[in-house]
Amino acid sequence: MMKRVRKEIEEFLTDAFFNLNKPTSFSGNKTILVREVRKKFPQITNKVAKREVDNWVRSTNEHHLFRKTRRNFPTPKISVPPVAKFQFQIDLADLPRYKTENRGYRYILVLIDCFTRVVRLRPLRTKKPSEVSQVLLEIFRSGFKPVYLQGDAGMEFLGRATRQMLKQEGVRFFVSQSNYKASMAERFIRSLKERLLRYFRAKNLPRWFDILPQLEDNFNSSPHRSLSGETPKRVETDPHLQGILWDKMFAKSYTKKNENKFKVGDWVRITRRRGTFEKGYTTSWSNSKYRIHRVHLTEPPMYELADPEDGFEVLKGRFNQAELMLVNETDETPNEIEKVIETDRSKNGSRLYLVKWKGMPISRSQWLNEKDLDAKTAKLFSKVYK
Repeated sequence: MMKRVRKEIEEFLTDAFFNLNKPTSFSGNKTILVREVRKKFPQITNKVAKREVDNWVRSTNEHHLFRKTRRNFPTPKISVPPVAKFQFQIDLADLPRYKTENRGYRYILVLIDCFTRVVRLRPLRTKKPSEVSQVLLEIFRSGFKPVYLQGDAGMEFLGRATRQMLKQEGVRFFVSQSNYKASMAERFIRSLKERLLRYFRAKNLPRWFDILPQLEDNFNSSPHRSLSGETPKRVETDPHLQGILWDKMFAKSYTKKNENKFKVGDWVRITRRRGTFEKGYTTSWSNSKYRIHRVHLTEPPMYELADPEDGFEVLKGRFNQAELMLVNETDETPNEIEKVIETDRSKNGSRLYLVKWKGMPISRSQWLNEKDLDAKTAKLFSKVYK
């Protein structure tokens, strides 16, 4: 009985969405569809109606590919052990406007301890790996050296000179796969620039080179909100305080029961990053679908994904649940062909088309036999590609 009703609901939703004569046609509001289902099938509960609409939406590209995405959402804390000098982040503050007044120095190298928030600031004239590696080596030799170093994928950190120096010093460098990169260092750079601009305004002279050591000491001696009002200097030298602060900063992340929306084996789409000037009504989600490979119960939960079109190889990085949308494994609607790259004929004489799928890289192009195409597409292709 329920199977028959489910089939009728599915047909009703398809007609309600795709039939332009219906007021609900091509609406992205699921609440409207739920209400229409309840009117048509009064024997089912509101909970069942919502479940059936959700299931239908997950199988309908024209609906869920345009669902709005969240741009700002909570991300996991940078979790480190309760010890100083374990993981640092590195980045460069770029100050091109004030190069002349600062002896030709344009950059400030920022190195920050992810736990104690202690920073080191050093001037740089260029971003060349040779100069960056030399400055980093001097900092390491002074006793401020981490086990792990996190940065972005800039050549100043991935260049041969920097990589060789880090290897010799036993420092393991890694690049974050998320869009936030070295977020702690980037946030510090914002505070640094704000303080510098206030100083420039007061002195009426944009000169930072001479005051850099004093700025570094001021930051390390200032009470820090994330350290419960303690200063980075004190936290760095007090092991007992480090344990207390770690409990306040990170213990909750491991004990809180987080809402986990997905499980291993679920199929999802990933949010598609829009360009700066791209319209908000364009598709928001990837054409490709991925399978949940592993769940990390952090705060919030993070997920590893496997790509079925690449032998279920696990993608680099982890994904926030706000970046994922649950879909069904198979869609009723086929992938869209963007263009035909090449044509050929098989041994039995049937036409073959090398097609590029819309929203997919050209490396994922496929050969299709004309017999595999729907009648309308096959007829069109036979006329255009004779």
